[in-house]
Amino acid sequence: MYRKLNIASSNSAPLAGYRVLDFSQLIAGPAAGVMLADLGAEVIKIERPAGELGRTVGPEIGVPATFAAYNRGKRALAVDMSTPEGREVISRLVATSDVLIQNFRPGVMERLGFGYEALHAAHPNLVYASLSAYNTDGPGRDRPGTDAVLQAESGLMAVTGPEDGDPYKVGVQIIDAGTGLALGQAILAALLQRTTTGVGAHVQLSLFEVGTYLQSSAYAIASRFGSELERPGNTAGALGAPTDLFRVADGFLMVVAYFPDQWIKLCNLLGVPELCDDPRFVTNADRIAHKEELKQVLAPIFAPRGRDEWASTLAEAGIIAAPVRSHLEVVTDPVLRSLGDFAEVDNDMTEPHWLPATPYRSSTWTRVASYRPPALGEDTLELLNELGFTQDEVDVLQKRDVIYSSVKAAV
Repeated sequence: MYRKLNIASSNSAPLAGYRVLDFSQLIAGPAAGVMLADLGAEVIKIERPAGELGRTVGPEIGVPATFAAYNRGKRALAVDMSTPEGREVISRLVATSDVLIQNFRPGVMERLGFGYEALHAAHPNLVYASLSAYNTDGPGRDRPGTDAVLQAESGLMAVTGPEDGDPYKVGVQIIDAGTGLALGQAILAALLQRTTTGVGAHVQLSLFEVGTYLQSSAYAIASRFGSELERPGNTAGALGAPTDLFRVADGFLMVVAYFPDQWIKLCNLLGVPELCDDPRFVTNADRIAHKEELKQVLAPIFAPRGRDEWASTLAEAGIIAAPVRSHLEVVTDPVLRSLGDFAEVDNDMTEPHWLPATPYRSSTWTRVASYRPPALGEDTLELLNELGFTQDEVDVLQKRDVIYSSVKAAV
């Protein structure tokens, strides 16, 4: 049976009744699919019989952790699209679907007969979403790209890392994840437009363009002043000071107090009210110009006490601050668990496995989602039955290795 934990089982879910075919691999495309599943759509993960690349990367915890994060709550179909029989399976699915997501190299879906033009002619209401590394109209249309390479090429690495050191990439796949959210939003916009026009659309996004869009303020500043941005390290750069990381007794503390009222509160709390009248630190511009001197004054004051004690004291004074926490600290936080901010993954494992909960909250539907990632081809037999394939036809497909199912057929 279809996984009842999935939000699609609830009629109150915004996308209940919509079907999405997710041909995409790795993170960005699958992340968009998870977003739509959490909003209530039935999302079918389509893979080759050997499985998609996402099943081979990252630490393996039952189903590999990265795959689990971006494919939870989906149904799984494993089919060889290079065969006529496999393409027939896909054709029947497309005829029953609202959205198709794919991130193959340009031309691959066209060669298989499932390019946008062909499917739009046959199914004009289909929303067809294509994801690429670079703009498909430009010279990079055939270039492959990963998050790390796109962080480098989009300028993100240029402003990340120590002020006087080498460029750093962000520690997680931030462009991939951001592209997933952007692609999900574009699909929702196309579905909304379809309610008035009755016609689908070809939605196209590239990781490079999303990567640059995420840095809009940096591009605005660079182009306005005609100069490169300085790498700010752990400060806010030209935005304000103090915004900095301080070493404390048991770790690190990030403090943001550049607004005038917060600066005064911070000086009084730390017992150095005279800093408010120090010519080097009176205005935000003064503090930015002398931020290294400011840190040298403040750092010894923060050093003796622990991060949680500081965070609590600063919060009571109305000053923005937080300890630097690891992922393991966050995911095991009992308060966050009690709030439902993390959900346990049903992944046939002996040890618990947790993922961030769906971030959406609404007054008209309940935040409920499936955190169970599918095994390869888990729903293949069930889906073929729903599509009208007879048992004899299914047997032939299995015998010819056109399909794969991790679930044995009922005897």
